Amino acid sequence: DSTARAFALAEQAVRVAPKNQAAQMALARACLKTGDLDCATQAADRALAIKATTDSYYLHGLVRFATKDLKTAEFDLDKVIEWNHLYEPAYVALSEVQLALYEVYSGPTMKARTTEKAIEKCTRALELNPQSTDALFTRSKAFANQKEYSKAIDDVSRCIALGRTDRAVYVQRALYYKGFGQHQNAVNDLNRVILADAKDVQALRLRADCREANMDLD
Repeated sequence: DSTARAFALAEQAVRVAPKNQAAQMALARACLKTGDLDCATQAADRALAIKATTDSYYLHGLVRFATKDLKTAEFDLDKVIEWNHLYEPAYVALSEVQLALYEVYSGPTMKARTTEKAIEKCTRALELNPQSTDALFTRSKAFANQKEYSKAIDDVSRCIALGRTDRAVYVQRALYYKGFGQHQNAVNDLNRVILADAKDVQALRLRADCREANMDLD
């Protein structure tokens, strides 16, 4: 539970054995956690150069996604799934890449294609692990892109039922409720978020929008 300590140990391991793939991958993960993307990129590149495996490609894809190199991330994660079709986290990560590409593309055809691919990959991840809250959460965002708010609400509600109760799920569900016109349900979710952090500006503004839509102008 100490990212700084993990980074120091991984850095020491790399100094001792620069050709050790596990050490390079540990360093890449630690750098990714601390937000040092230059360090993470270099370590992930070295790990992949030492040996191309599903794990080194997966980590390389995560780092490239973090650096907004979306096409490389897509290639890496496609490679993971090609080599091991049971690699559940790669499906979810690839779906997140597709959602990021959705924001980049301007044409409706490409937007639709990325959204469909995100849903397809998350659905496959859920076939492998029906309890995957990551897959449910990511698929909910893809459904929202399609304006399928009822499906998005169902997926994120399943996340909560499975025990995930962090800020992100409640804010995301509030956005879906707002898109679906269920403003009071959105307010209820945002109340939970604001109770935990009374200075959460995004949640406060979103709640204000929902209350206005509900004619609760005070």
